[in-house]
Amino acid sequence: MDIRNINIHIKPIYDITFKNLFGVEGNELILIHFLNQILGRNKNNEIVDLEYLNVEKVDNIGLITNKKKRGRPSTKVPKYFTKTSKMDIHDNDNNEMNNINIKSVLFYNNFQNFLDLKLDDLLNCFNENVNNLLEKILEIEDITLREDIKEQINNILKKYKTNNNEYFNIENNETTKEINRFKNYMADLFKPEENDSVINMEATTKDDERINIEIQINEDREMYKRTLFYASKIIHPSLLFGNKYKKIPKVVMINILNFNLLNNTKEEMTIPHWEFTLKDKNTNEEKGFKDLLNIHFIELPKYKEYAVKHRNKMIDNYSWILFLNDPNDEYFKRDDIPEVFINAREQLFLLQADPDFIELYEQREKEIMDEKSKMEGKYDEGLIKGRKEGEKIGELKYLMKSLKKGEKLKEIKDDYKEIFTEEELEIINSFVEDKSYKIKDLALQLDLDEDIILEVCEKVNLDVQERKEKKRKIKIKYF
Repeated sequence: MDIRNINIHIKPIYDITFKNLFGVEGNELILIHFLNQILGRNKNNEIVDLEYLNVEKVDNIGLITNKKKRGRPSTKVPKYFTKTSKMDIHDNDNNEMNNINIKSVLFYNNFQNFLDLKLDDLLNCFNENVNNLLEKILEIEDITLREDIKEQINNILKKYKTNNNEYFNIENNETTKEINRFKNYMADLFKPEENDSVINMEATTKDDERINIEIQINEDREMYKRTLFYASKIIHPSLLFGNKYKKIPKVVMINILNFNLLNNTKEEMTIPHWEFTLKDKNTNEEKGFKDLLNIHFIELPKYKEYAVKHRNKMIDNYSWILFLNDPNDEYFKRDDIPEVFINAREQLFLLQADPDFIELYEQREKEIMDEKSKMEGKYDEGLIKGRKEGEKIGELKYLMKSLKKGEKLKEIKDDYKEIFTEEELEIINSFVEDKSYKIKDLALQLDLDEDIILEVCEKVNLDVQERKEKKRKIKIKYF
């Protein structure tokens, strides 16, 4: 069977598909090829290896398991990423989950204090102290889970022993790796469910540089703050357990968006890939912040338009973007297609042939479509509201102008009843007649912005000085 002759029916841009394609152990080469192209890395600084930081290993396949109410996950797990987190200890709301995250930091701090004790002393009180701590922090009754964490901590503690078996050795490399694994384990244990669309990894370049990279696939419009939040989640844990600032990793955040985030100007509409760094406003230089934090926004809809006009450039430079937008493009069915794309299509074919995955995929697709419908509904509501507000402002201007000329409200009010209520018409009439009537009060009563009322008043030549809210003078006493 030639995979090039088969059509793919699932969309790679959906988070559940993307994560099963790029975020599964065994598919590292696909992800490495993807990253090198997306980040524009050449042979001199290309990524050559990576390690996933948020997957489990079961039969060499990365998994996120099915959700249970409390405690250990089910042993019967599908071989793909689901919409749930690895271990669902608590089935509570977001506020409670945030409290749990705070408690996990408390756990780390307490554990760090334990490391200052002698090993023998620590191990003697280990069971009592750690079990009590776990009871307070995890708030679970699952003994298996508690023993699992305790065993991990024990392994770390044993590796802190020095040659004389007396004190801990903080600089032990093996111990550091063990701690990092434990931190990842704990971070995943307490993570909110919303980062299911995230792939986190540590990449190694050709010159042995290590970079933390995180990819997000979502429809979230609050991408700026969200990105900073996730970047901080990478940086902060690197300082736990006494690490120095020099050990803060270089961080690359890649946000792949199925909507246009930056589209306020014609120029913005022509730029599909944005890269933000920390720079000085005056010199436009990164200085000491160079490469410490790089944030990418890749807007797929703009690339669709780009592909129509510049197909050859799209194939040469952005073939992975072309793949995300359409894995059935004729380019991916050619005889000379790079093998990495054949492998990627094979992975998608296997996913779409899995009935369990398709069930989750269709559920996710429905969620996305419902959310889009909701957003479109809000957009339509906004257009209607804006149109009504525009009509209201226009009619207000004509009404005020007529009243200012001396026309009586009772003679002209029928012309404005479709826009204003009887009470609102009386309020507007009082405002025109009474110079002490404040703009602020009229704006509140008509549900309009003060600046709009002020602009209308100025256009119809109504005196506004007395109608403005007077600023309070503050007397300052000098001692």
